[in-house]
Amino acid sequence: MRKREPAKVVIGHIVIMALSLAIGLLLAIGKRPISPSQWIERMLKITGVLK
Repeated sequence: MRKREPAKVVIGHIVIMALSLAIGLLLAIGKRPISPSQWIERMLKITGVLK
């Protein structure tokens, strides 16, 4: 029998599966997901690095 997976690994898999599902649904309804550069720009604006 396999050892139990650490909680961080299981949570990581769940997050990846949820992101994959969300991106798949966005593509299915015809919307393109936000590009990584836009994510980074938004996060920098939220934290106050950019104005």
